[in-house]
Amino acid sequence: MILVDSVTKQIKDHWRIMATKATVKATSNNPWKPPPEGWTKANTDAAFSNDVAAAGVVLKNHRGSIFATSTCSNNCENSITAEALAILHGCTQLDKLKIKKAIIESDCCNAISDITLPAILNSWKAEPIYDEIKKIWGSARTCPMGC
Repeated sequence: MILVDSVTKQIKDHWRIMATKATVKATSNNPWKPPPEGWTKANTDAAFSNDVAAAGVVLKNHRGSIFATSTCSNNCENSITAEALAILHGCTQLDKLKIKKAIIESDCCNAISDITLPAILNSWKAEPIYDEIKKIWGSARTCPMGC
């Protein structure tokens, strides 16, 4: 439990620091792109170590302003399952806020393809999580990043 608390604290500290920065220049090959006006972008990510996943989601509007963040932790078996849990957490937060126009973004292309192209399953262990994502967010627009 100490590891979970430590990882959760680190993620919360990271998002708090990121939220205080007004503008950040993108330096990667895939810079963050804002969603269309009236839409929300949910950026999800996960960390995985010793069978524990810590997941986070940042919700931004079309101006790039952060209006919500959330973290969670769960026991899981591998990094793809951890990323799937992060996507599920993002979908859950969007659902709680009753946001219907959203783009869900993850750096885990395997999880995104498992959700959007279920005929090619990269992680059968994450399949129940994928099913839950589809149940909550049936027709969500997903946007893979870093593929």
